[in-house]
Amino acid sequence: MKRTVKNLSEEQANDYDDFGFDELLEPMRTNINQSNEIEDETDDETDDELDVDFKTEVDIVNRISTSNILDVQPCGAHTLNLCITDAMKPYSENLNRIRSFMKKARLPKYHKLFEMHKIPKPNLDNVTRWSGTHRMLKPLSKYKEFYSLLSDALASKERKFQLQEEDWCFIKNFVAAFDPASICIERIQAEQLTVGDFFWAWSEMKLELEEIQFSNEMAEELLKAIDRREAKLKENNAILAAIYFDPRYNFNGSTYLTKEEKQRAQEHILKVHLMLQRSKSIDIENNNFAEPSQLSTTKLSKMDKLFTDKYGPPKSDLNDIPKRVSMVQFQDRVMFQGNSNQEDFLPNVSTPLKYWKKKKIEDPLLYELANTVLALPCCQVTVERLFSALKLILTYLRTRIGKDILNDIMILKGNSKLIDELEIDFSQIS
Repeated sequence: MKRTVKNLSEEQANDYDDFGFDELLEPMRTNINQSNEIEDETDDETDDELDVDFKTEVDIVNRISTSNILDVQPCGAHTLNLCITDAMKPYSENLNRIRSFMKKARLPKYHKLFEMHKIPKPNLDNVTRWSGTHRMLKPLSKYKEFYSLLSDALASKERKFQLQEEDWCFIKNFVAAFDPASICIERIQAEQLTVGDFFWAWSEMKLELEEIQFSNEMAEELLKAIDRREAKLKENNAILAAIYFDPRYNFNGSTYLTKEEKQRAQEHILKVHLMLQRSKSIDIENNNFAEPSQLSTTKLSKMDKLFTDKYGPPKSDLNDIPKRVSMVQFQDRVMFQGNSNQEDFLPNVSTPLKYWKKKKIEDPLLYELANTVLALPCCQVTVERLFSALKLILTYLRTRIGKDILNDIMILKGNSKLIDELEIDFSQIS
C-alpha cells in the first residue's frame, strides 16, 4: 500500500508539472519526500506509516477541491442513487413492513412454491445495489395475485406478514414513480457515456415524472430530490462546460443553461484552452474559421419535442439572435458558441462528438477543445468495472507483477471491444 501511494504521488506530480499546476505541485513533492523518509527508516508497514500515507492523500484531495485549478466531479450514477434514497426516506415504515414479508417468502421451504407457479424467487433490496428496492417491489406488483395469496397464508400464522390494501396501493405507486429512475440508472451505466448523454437520460426521467407528479406523491418527492441534486451537479464548472459544448442543450436561444451558468462554462473552457496551449505550445493568433455548414434535418422524437418546448427560446426572441459569426478572436468564438449558434435544436440521434467532427475543418482549435471538454467522465461505472476486473487479474499468485505490465493488461481489458474491431493478428507480432 505504501509503495502504491508513493508511486501514485510521483505520477500525479508529473501530470501537474506537465499542465503547470504549480499550486498543487509543491505539496505533492512534499508528500513524495515524506514517503521516502519513511521508507529509509524501516521496511515494515506499520499502522502509523499507513496513517501518514492516508492523511497526505486526504490533504491532496482537499487541496484539489478548494483550488481553482481542478474540479472534483461527483459521479452521476451515485447522485441519482442518492436522489432515490432521499425520496424513499418518508416511506421507511412501509418499506420495512414489505421487506419483512419478502424475507419470509425467501425461505427455502417456499422455493418449490415459486417453481411450481413459474414465478421468479423474491429479491431483497440492498443499499449498495442501485434500484434495489424498485427491483424488489416490481415483481410484487406484477404477480400481485400470487403474492396476495402467499401473504394470506403467512398471516394465518403471523399477522405481521399480512399485506393490507394500503400496502398494495403503496407498491403500485412506488413502482410507477421509480420506474423512470430505474430505467435512467440502466442507461447511464453505458460505456463511454458523455455528460450530455447523462443529462439527456436525466432530463427524460424528469419529464416522465412531471407527467405523473400530481397523481403520485412519491413521484413528486423524487422530483424534488432530483432538482436539489441537479443544482449541486451544475455547481461543477467542468460539467457546465461539457453541457455548453453539447448542441442538444446549447442550441439557438436555448434556456437550459442560465446566463450565469453559461458565463462560468465559458470561463472554464478558456482556462482549459490555456492549459492545452501551455502544454502543446499552440499559437492561435490570426486563426480564422470557415462559416458553419448546415446539418441535415432529422425528425424529432417525443422527447425532442418535450425538451424544446420546455427549454427552447420564445419565438419573439429568435429575431434578436445573430445568425453568423466569422473572423473573430478565439475567446469571442467561445463566447458566441450557443449564444449565437447557427443551428436550431440538434436532435438526440446526432451525438455531440459527431457534431464537432463536422466542425473539425471549420475550426480545428475549437474542435480540439470540444473533444477535451466532452471527454469528461460523468460516471465512475467504467472505473468500478475495471476495479472488479483487477481483482481477477492481480491475484495472490501474481502479487509481484510490475505496474507497467499490470497497466498494459488493464488497457487491453478495458478496451477489448476496440481491439476486436481493429482485427489485430497477434501471431504476427514478435
